[in-house]
Amino acid sequence: MSDEKTPDTSVHHRNEPMDVLVAGDIPAAPGSRQFACADCGNKVWVAPSGQHRLKLNPKAKIICLDCLFKMQGDAVLKRPTDAEILLDLSGTN
Repeated sequence: MSDEKTPDTSVHHRNEPMDVLVAGDIPAAPGSRQFACADCGNKVWVAPSGQHRLKLNPKAKIICLDCLFKMQGDAVLKRPTDAEILLDLSGTN
């Protein structure tokens, strides 16, 4: 028997506060919506899971990948969970 904990793969375990949502320039999943980057104004696409996270964190700003690379300081980056990605790809959100 292993002492390792089974990772939490639920969609809702990633609801901790966030300051920034990084979005790409192509729609990644059915139901993606277009927004403007808060820093440069370029159009970006936010998948349904990201839209859900934005509802939970209304003060978070959306930035594009180019602006992410320009950010100064240490940023804590977290990718969507596997469950969030699967839900986005299935289009059942």
